[in-house]
Amino acid sequence: QSNLFKQIKKAKYKFDPEFWSDVSDDAKDLIKGLLVVDRTARFTVDDVLEHPWIKHGGGEKDITPALDKLRGYQARRRLKRGVHAVMAVNRLRGALGAFSKIQEETPADVKEEDEEAAQAQE
Repeated sequence: QSNLFKQIKKAKYKFDPEFWSDVSDDAKDLIKGLLVVDRTARFTVDDVLEHPWIKHGGGEKDITPALDKLRGYQARRRLKRGVHAVMAVNRLRGALGAFSKIQEETPADVKEEDEEAAQAQE
């Protein structure tokens, strides 16, 4: 996803047929005109208002299948983020558990030596 945003910022993108095959050429042309890096070459408000896709009603194709795919993609992203959060929490618990175990197994005289060394440095 990060790579995708970098490509978009550089205006290096493509209209993947899986998602864009039902989108008209006029609509794609409008999007291309809006995603221009050089702001002086990018469509202005007047350009957009005069664009054929806007002037002729934006097409009449049913976009429900594309919306369904988008919703599925968003749901997968949310699930993936949740899984990653759980994994991070579990790793943190494991690390804390290992640290606690080390603390418990450390002999008292070693702990005292560590404390004395820390005080001597102050």
